[in-house]
Amino acid sequence: SGRKTKNKNEEGQKSNEQKPYVVSVSLRFLYLSLASTVLLAFTIGRAARTILIEGPRQALLSPHDQSAMFVRPDYHEVGTKKSRGLPPPVLLDGKQIPRTIYTSKNFDTAASTVASLLLEESSDSDSSLDGNKNQNACSSQEDDSKECPRGKDSENIFVVDEEEHLPAGQHLLVDIKNVDGNFLNSAERLATAMVDLIAESRLTLLSYHCHSLLPTGVSCVGVLLESHVSFHTWPEEGVITLDLFTCGSGPLIPVLTDVERLFGIPQQSNKSGQEVDSPVVVWGHILRGFRTASEHIKFDSAYTADFGRTFLQDLTFDYKRIVSTNITNFQRIDVVEFVQPGKNSLQAYERSLSNDDSYESKHPELFQPERVVFLDGVLQSSSIGDEPYHESLVHPAMFAHRNPKRVAIVGGGECATLREVLKHKTIEKVTMIEIDEEMVDVSKKNIPAWSDCSDLEGSEDWCGDDKRADIRYEDALKWFLDRFLDPNNIQEEKLDIMIMDALDPQDNVQFADALYKNEDFIKAIYNSLADDGIIVMQIGVAPYSFDPPEQFSKQTKRDHLTNTLLKIGFQSLHAYEEAHCQFGDPWTFLVGFKDYKGRDMWFRNTAAIQLQMHERLLKTKSGKPTLKYFDGGTMRNYQIPHKTFEVVYCRQEPKPEDCYLLDQNFHIDSVVQHKNLEVRPSSTGVESGNGIFTKVDIQEGGIVSLKQMTDLVYLPNSSVRLITAILEECENAKVKNVYNYMYGYGSLSTAKGSESVFIESSILGFMNHGCNGSYNYGSAIVSDENAATLQSTNIKYQFNPFLDRHLYIHERGNYALRDIKAGEELLSNYLEPSSVFHNWGGAVEEIQRICSQEMSN
Repeated sequence: SGRKTKNKNEEGQKSNEQKPYVVSVSLRFLYLSLASTVLLAFTIGRAARTILIEGPRQALLSPHDQSAMFVRPDYHEVGTKKSRGLPPPVLLDGKQIPRTIYTSKNFDTAASTVASLLLEESSDSDSSLDGNKNQNACSSQEDDSKECPRGKDSENIFVVDEEEHLPAGQHLLVDIKNVDGNFLNSAERLATAMVDLIAESRLTLLSYHCHSLLPTGVSCVGVLLESHVSFHTWPEEGVITLDLFTCGSGPLIPVLTDVERLFGIPQQSNKSGQEVDSPVVVWGHILRGFRTASEHIKFDSAYTADFGRTFLQDLTFDYKRIVSTNITNFQRIDVVEFVQPGKNSLQAYERSLSNDDSYESKHPELFQPERVVFLDGVLQSSSIGDEPYHESLVHPAMFAHRNPKRVAIVGGGECATLREVLKHKTIEKVTMIEIDEEMVDVSKKNIPAWSDCSDLEGSEDWCGDDKRADIRYEDALKWFLDRFLDPNNIQEEKLDIMIMDALDPQDNVQFADALYKNEDFIKAIYNSLADDGIIVMQIGVAPYSFDPPEQFSKQTKRDHLTNTLLKIGFQSLHAYEEAHCQFGDPWTFLVGFKDYKGRDMWFRNTAAIQLQMHERLLKTKSGKPTLKYFDGGTMRNYQIPHKTFEVVYCRQEPKPEDCYLLDQNFHIDSVVQHKNLEVRPSSTGVESGNGIFTKVDIQEGGIVSLKQMTDLVYLPNSSVRLITAILEECENAKVKNVYNYMYGYGSLSTAKGSESVFIESSILGFMNHGCNGSYNYGSAIVSDENAATLQSTNIKYQFNPFLDRHLYIHERGNYALRDIKAGEELLSNYLEPSSVFHNWGGAVEEIQRICSQEMSN
């Protein structure tokens, strides 16, 4: 049995090995199982996406689809096709995708837009919105309350911006160097600074995003309700550039201090303890977009004038700062300072503040930032142009008066004009009439050098405290009209000098019209002056050669002013210019003499002016020169107007007669040479002596001896008076020969005021007078001795830039008045008005006597 059992076991094992466990699966079953598994996985994944992603996303974005504020068919549809969204960035060929870390932040837009929807519902008077829309707006609500918690909370944070945002704005550009590198490489710190800046600026930040560049640097852009803010950093160089643009009405300039504080983080000292440079800020402010006249807000007038163009917009300044801004009852006052490359440098200025024994530290006054004053945006004065402007305004008129004691100043709120007047010993009283007291206070505080009299012997620290100064905060027009309009009821002692340091005539404001077009005001000024009184004023930008005549240009007020001054009675006007006033263009001044003889003092030579300065000016305590800019040489330049004054003057319609002289005369082909003239006894009579005869025919308009015509012996009035005084003391003095020669062959001239004498240095001195209109050489604009009246009516020297530039050429007749045949005597007209203006009547009588004798002979 044991054997049987063993055999059975062996047989069982064999049967087991021969028949293993086998599962048979059909191919159909495999296909069905695979399909079921894929379907199950897809179902689970889809459900998870719907529950975990799509649900919250739909809840977040559903208010965007419901709010009319965000659904703009014109943005999302083109024709009948719906837009697929914003386009992705495009990488140009050859470019690699930059390696950056991207961060983006924005509001909970669902909250804000739900609030917008609720505001729309509550403002709908016909209640057309049904309850379903309210339910959809609050679909994320889990309780059964009838309120929408999210919408209710957002009512406190959502503000309806009622301000109109025009297609125009302000752009603030700021560059800062020497900034901490760790700060510049931290997107988090930079973004925090940006958010704080926008919050403190009272602007609305909608969203922002930043890219942290690899290896260093950060760039961020923030979208504002008003526009945008952006910046870029260079940590290794310590540099950040930022720009802020807004179309809101609030000024951006005050934001600058916040930008400096939040982004100008100083560099940290290194381990060696070496000092690091402080942050340096370079900035500019630009007005952008398009404005109509009605859209200009209050500050635009200043920002579009000099203040905006020459200061705010300029990004080339190494340093610039707004010192103060004051809005008074009359004007806006901006005081600024800057360091301009080409004139100074920031490094030189910083050395001037040190004690390093450098030249700059020894002479810090030469390297200070330029300080400038703007009134209503118009450049008024600068520290560099202070002396050139104010000395050029004041001293030409002051030294043209023999003994100025009483002076009035209209305007001059900086008190610099007052400062210059007080430098004269002769002054007893200076009345400054300035309507804006705050202007004086602001100037005293922010530009103290303008009104500093501390270095003048006998004066005070502040010029306004000088016992000779009388500052009145009144309307200057009213002050003059009340006191001087009625010449029979003068209320004040008359003035020697009146200085107008007010608005420019070309300023298009009502007060400029009142100053320069008010004839009663000009009459009052005329009445306020003594008989030898002088008026001087600044009258704006000097003319250019391409300008039209002032009667047809923006200088119409200046033209009207000149004509009114002449009409009222001023006998002589002179325009002069100064190019160093720092106004961007040469500046024009006008001086007017109530008495024609004032021209005598105006045309003095350099030595006489220097002597007068030495005798009259107060000394300084420091020993420095009293005047920094003006001297006798400068005054000589003012005596002859620039050629542009002549050019524009001669463009008038009708053209002034004098302006035709050069047109006719200076043609070289018509010049008769000196060798073609001869001297022999005059044909006019024995008493006339010798005369000049031509050997050749001379055509009408021809010129005789052009070169010799300008070679004159000139004796100014001072020399004439000296010779006369000597002969009065000693009748037989040797100078009598000079006197006889002077009056025998010379011609009297009052072109420069009092009588002076010029004498021909060639045979032209033998030219005789042609009686009864027989003269053939001279000027066609003079009359003969029979037609002349004994009372002069000549006014051509009152204001004539042409004659001021050609005094000597015009002293003699310059051209042939008709065709002159060979052998004829050249005869001139001794009654040239410019030569005998002061004694016209006596000259007429003398010539009539001579001609009567000739006729009787």
